[in-house]
Amino acid sequence: MTPATSLPDTYRLLAVFSGIPLGPLEALGRARLATVDQQGHLCYTLHARNVLSTLVERRQIRWVKWDTDKDGTVIRAGYVLSGEGEADLTCYFDLYGPAWPAGGRPS
Repeated sequence: MTPATSLPDTYRLLAVFSGIPLGPLEALGRARLATVDQQGHLCYTLHARNVLSTLVERRQIRWVKWDTDKDGTVIRAGYVLSGEGEADLTCYFDLYGPAWPAGGRPS
């Protein structure tokens, strides 16, 4: 298995998305494209922001805003994986193997 840090950043970021909305900073943190500053806040670089923008431009992820799910629980707005993104994840997986250890997406 290829170590996550040697994978393309677009794959690492795309692999954290699913059908559950994630905010930009949370997604960058999960993909390990954000760092923690001295006050404990997540910070991201221009490069990380550009990777996120690339996924949006390629329509691999899309912004959704849901009010509530079936049981009435409020679901926040955020980016989710699109059909195009799912297909691209399969291609990345075929080229590089899993983006994250067998435990699944990082949280």
